[in-house]
Amino acid sequence: MGFRDSYKGGIFSWVDLQTTDIVKVKPFYRAMFGWDLVDEPTDDGFSYTLACLEGRKVAGLAQAGPDVPHSMWQSYINVEKLDNLLEQVPAFGGQILMAPMEVSKHGRMACIKDPGDAVVYLWERKNTIGAEWVNDPNTLCWNELNTRQLSKSKDFYSKLFAWNFKEEKTGSDSYTTIEVDGWMNGGMLDMNDKIPEDVPPHWNIYFNVANLQSSLKTCQEHGGTIVAGPMEVPVGPFAIIADPSGAHFTVIECKEVDP
Repeated sequence: MGFRDSYKGGIFSWVDLQTTDIVKVKPFYRAMFGWDLVDEPTDDGFSYTLACLEGRKVAGLAQAGPDVPHSMWQSYINVEKLDNLLEQVPAFGGQILMAPMEVSKHGRMACIKDPGDAVVYLWERKNTIGAEWVNDPNTLCWNELNTRQLSKSKDFYSKLFAWNFKEEKTGSDSYTTIEVDGWMNGGMLDMNDKIPEDVPPHWNIYFNVANLQSSLKTCQEHGGTIVAGPMEVPVGPFAIIADPSGAHFTVIECKEVDP
């Protein structure tokens, strides 16, 4: 089981959805992943929805503010000393989009943009580590940077988080895996001419599913759409889908997963 009670610095630890229609997407995610959705009040008078499996936190959902143009899933990287790390971001070619913000008793967060214009969040824990269950079906299993500035992005993240990279050939294309202390921590994909120019750089997220075909059927029955796929890679078949509010993510039927 992929249970977690802590994360090292530089490891992806959480994902959440900023959606333009929280009411519409809740039934979709309950059906897709069997999540229990628990609304928690926030300090600013709104609420944040925790997605749980058997009592363990796996992801978050929130109603997006009026300044958010479309629904999107967001990736969070665990950091040990948020303020110290943010001081290095501009020097390495990135931008700070949101200064550190206290999230009640849970932790502190900030938002940065890498040199390839992909946005990622940083999390410094207090009482909340992030996802308490990963890699198994119906939980987060992969974070993947889609970028048109692969070399600059690798340089940025290697300096900021001490990430290591391994190149793998997939047919005529190559794929970059991210490693931290010998453990795989996600991947990077060069957005070549096969990907439409209007698709912006972004961190894509993958949820593991027990049966891809069944999950795609559930997706369509509950207001979602299949954006691309199914496709096959060595680790298993996958497809990119969109929830009823338009947020894209990937579902994959993993043949093997890290514990």
